Amino acid sequence: MSLSERRRSKMLGALVTLAAVMPGTTNAALITFDNLTDWQNAFDPSTQFTTDNFSNPTSNAETVAFDSGVVSSGTNLTNPFPNDDRPPIHRIVGAPGGTSNFFAVDIDADNELSGFEFVTWTFPSAVNGFAMNWDITNSPNTRVTMTLSSGDTFTFGDDFGTRGNPPTTFLGFFSDTAFQSISLSTNLDPQSSARVRTSNLLFGAMPNTQIPEPTTLALMCSALLGVGACQRRRRMRGGDSLRKRG
Repeated sequence: MSLSERRRSKMLGALVTLAAVMPGTTNAALITFDNLTDWQNAFDPSTQFTTDNFSNPTSNAETVAFDSGVVSSGTNLTNPFPNDDRPPIHRIVGAPGGTSNFFAVDIDADNELSGFEFVTWTFPSAVNGFAMNWDITNSPNTRVTMTLSSGDTFTFGDDFGTRGNPPTTFLGFFSDTAFQSISLSTNLDPQSSARVRTSNLLFGAMPNTQIPEPTTLALMCSALLGVGACQRRRRMRGGDSLRKRG
C-alpha cells in the first residue's frame, strides 16, 4: 500500500470512529404504537424499561416530580391555582399507593381560560421512547401538539382517548433519535384549552443511548483535525529528507 493510500485509510478510519461515537444524529421519523407489545418490540431486547404508576398524589404546583425521576414543569401561568379541585390543574390525582391514579394538567395557549402555555416533561436521562394511557379533552378547534427535544412533533386530533379514571387508551412513541424532554402545547387560538390526563408511564432507551454535548462534539472535531495536521507534518518531514538525500 502506498503512502498516500495509507493516509486515506487512516483518515477514513478516523471518520468512521467519529460517526460511531455520535449516536442519535440521524433524524429518524417519530413512530407511534397503539399497543404495548409492538411498542416494546421497537427497542433492543436488552432494554430495561422504567415504569411510573403515579402512586404518590401531589398538590397543584408549577413543578411536579414523579417517582420515576421525570419532572413536569409548567410555563407562563397567569391565573393562580384556586384549589386542587378546580382548574388550572397540574398534579397527580388519586390516593397514596392507589391503582387508579393519574396525572392531569390544563394547557391554555394564552391563559385566557386557565392553564399553562407550555408543559414540559424532562426525563432523568436521554430516552428513545415512552408510552402511556391518555385522554385529552379539548375546547372546540383545539389541537394539542407534543414536541420532542429531538425536534420531532406529534399533533393529537380532537378529544383523544376514552375518558375514564384512570385513562385507558394506550399510545406509545419511539424514535431512533434520542431525546430527553417533551413539551405539550395547544394552538394559538385565543379560546384554545385542553385537559391532558395520563396513566401508567413507561420509558426506555436503546443501549449506549446518549446525546453528545457541544463540548464533546468540538473535541471530536479537534481530534480529527489533529489527525490531518499530523499527516501533513509527516509528509513535510518526508519531503525534507528526500531533498537532503538529493
